[in-house]
Amino acid sequence: MLTLRDGTKTADAKLDRLVQFDPKSRNHPVTDVLPDASKQRTWRLERPRMGDQKNEGACIEFAFTHVLAAPPFPSALAAVRQVRSKHLLYWPAQVRDPWPGGSYPGADPVYEGTSTLAVLQVAKELGFFDAYHWAFTLEQVVQGILGMGPAVLGLNWKAGMASPRSDGLIEATGGADGGHCVAGIGIDHKRFPDGRVLDVVVIAQSWGLAHGDRGRVYLPLDQLGELLADQGECAFVTQRTGLQSVPVAPSLA
Repeated sequence: MLTLRDGTKTADAKLDRLVQFDPKSRNHPVTDVLPDASKQRTWRLERPRMGDQKNEGACIEFAFTHVLAAPPFPSALAAVRQVRSKHLLYWPAQVRDPWPGGSYPGADPVYEGTSTLAVLQVAKELGFFDAYHWAFTLEQVVQGILGMGPAVLGLNWKAGMASPRSDGLIEATGGADGGHCVAGIGIDHKRFPDGRVLDVVVIAQSWGLAHGDRGRVYLPLDQLGELLADQGECAFVTQRTGLQSVPVAPSLA
């Protein structure tokens, strides 16, 4: 087991999401800005835009770049690659969040992980979007993905979610291996080869195209609801700018 910056343990360095809630987030629910929506929708995320974090941390950065790279107003692929290659969200968020150290050059102590909130704040300041909102219930998450666009999901990642079936289905069984952040890019009523028909959230994973169904996995909605109730979180970026490049790298001072 590895120790993260807030003292929690993780079984895998890729599972390094840290929990940081702000009571003021309750003033910005996604329901304030939701349009009418259909009952099924998956936002297109082209393969070149899907990232692979390999064995490093920064799952939160990859989840955000998946959201930023998808419709309705995708940022340029060059900007997405710029963020990932230079950790323009992950490292500044580690400086901003309330825990000491990080994985950026000169960090002391050296630790992985940061919070969804800190990455949101940095991404907004860089100009990727002008606002963000939160979903606090499963119903709000579903409505937000259907009507607004992809969501950033911060969840306790359980053992049964680590190895998807060949059809991409994962299930939230077993103990939590650590905290993980992913992009929820769709809601689907999906029939699986074993005959089961499930309402699922379509997740863009950051573990390569060989993982799950070409980089995507499917989590039953009822299990997503359970994970949200267990220190889970969901954020939507709104008023997206379609930024083409990051003009100035944020300071790590």
